[in-house]
Amino acid sequence: MTEKGSGSSRFADLGIRAVSGVVLGLISLVCVVIGNLPAILLAAVLLWLLLWEYHRIVTGCVRLRAPELLVLQIGGVLGIIVAGLQSIPIGFVIFTVAVLVAGLKAGKQFAFLALGSFYIGIAIGQLLLLRLIHPNGFALLVWLVCVVIACDVAAYFAGRVFGGAKLCPRISPGKTRSGGLGGLVGAMVFSLGYGAVCGWPLGIAAGAALLVAAASQVGDLVESWMKRRAGVKDSGILLPGHGGFLDRLDGVLGGTWAFMALDALGLGIYLTN
Repeated sequence: MTEKGSGSSRFADLGIRAVSGVVLGLISLVCVVIGNLPAILLAAVLLWLLLWEYHRIVTGCVRLRAPELLVLQIGGVLGIIVAGLQSIPIGFVIFTVAVLVAGLKAGKQFAFLALGSFYIGIAIGQLLLLRLIHPNGFALLVWLVCVVIACDVAAYFAGRVFGGAKLCPRISPGKTRSGGLGGLVGAMVFSLGYGAVCGWPLGIAAGAALLVAAASQVGDLVESWMKRRAGVKDSGILLPGHGGFLDRLDGVLGGTWAFMALDALGLGIYLTN
């Protein structure tokens, strides 16, 4: 979501972003469709990578074998596997212990590391549980991720075509208000179409999409603030055109927390009626 420039410069990164996004999406979709075990392994790998990138942002440590990072990653993966195969409460306890131990070893960065790790880990766990145990979980999982993608894509094009005033210049100078608004509209339009196909109440589908899309933008801004605080441009280098996995999934994490709020209020079930 940047201001308008020349036609070529506005969309210079579109090709590589599209290719890497499609590849990641296809791999994830295949794992989710095949069955429970591939979905659990996908969630474990994603959590491992996200915690690695987040630890680097918070602590500035680039060591792959930093003790607190290994504790965090191993606890996260074990928690995901146990929650997916056997017991959600036990998996949560394992992850909580790992986060607290890692946070204590991180010293003065305890609060940032612990809170951010919970934010990431619980969201990834919720996405997995949607696939495994939620009524019509596959349809909801696809809807949730695609709402965030629709928001991101619409925001990208609206921001580059219309430009204009910045959304939050102190945190993310490239984002514009036109992009933010375009993202909300794009998410709502997608959700209305998806809801019509699935037979969902369209008012609920539109309202839920707006909430999830808004939360995804907040998640994006929170990650941008963390990176600015740490003095880094990207969370990593593993995804061409995007930076790191946290750069790509920050909106999904924020949107997932919004869905959890809807579900806790008993509204999530209306999307499947």
